[in-house]
Amino acid sequence: MPEDANQPDNDNADTLASPSLLADLLARILADREAELASEQAVRGLDAMDELPLHRVLAEGLGGAGLGVFPEFPYPGRVWDDEGGRRPGRNARDRCDLVLTPSADLPPADPVATLQERDEADRTLFGSHVRDAIEREHTDPGRPWTDPAEAFWLEVKTVGQFAFKAGAPDANRAYASELVAAGEDLGKLGADGVISRGALLLLLFAADEETVRHDGVRFVHACLDRGLPAGSPVIRCVPIVERIGNTCCGVVLAPLRA
Repeated sequence: MPEDANQPDNDNADTLASPSLLADLLARILADREAELASEQAVRGLDAMDELPLHRVLAEGLGGAGLGVFPEFPYPGRVWDDEGGRRPGRNARDRCDLVLTPSADLPPADPVATLQERDEADRTLFGSHVRDAIEREHTDPGRPWTDPAEAFWLEVKTVGQFAFKAGAPDANRAYASELVAAGEDLGKLGADGVISRGALLLLLFAADEETVRHDGVRFVHACLDRGLPAGSPVIRCVPIVERIGNTCCGVVLAPLRA
């Protein structure tokens, strides 16, 4: 009997359920990209890339591993604007860097968009009929989608011990403060109300593995000191060619604490 195309791959589901397996996969993706840069004898490495290009590297790698990857997907929990009188507009909604599902054909559902569709239907002449059609579409068990509570919401931040500032490489004088500030998005994940699975991924570029491991733990402690819902970190180290002072790309995955 052929497999149902909408059934997720068990390995992918396991990866999303295990911070350790996900960190391993993220480290492999970055190691592969680093190997490409080294073979090209690139003047600039991973530690010279801005956050958005690094998001694309991760998204391509995660997609290549068979996961569903949905960049800049809106947070699901905020159903009213700040004044409580209307649905938040498209541009007013917070968005998550990468939302992951077990398969590309199982996108996360967007409950706020569904509510907006229903609101618009209510303002039409045939509102009740249109609303019923929307209701059937979004409750159809055969429709391929992932409950946002079951998707994995990944925010990504980068901090470098050595970094490009004003176009030139140098020791990062703001390193300590950037390390503390990097955990802010854990607060958004924890406050959403719908999201139950997620993490903040800190890509920590440093002079050596010892610094990555020490400062990765320090980062999570700083999150906890600020009341942010950080779980025990999973840390992996990817060796990189030393170009500006960093020799290690740390994958510091801080899961959302329940």
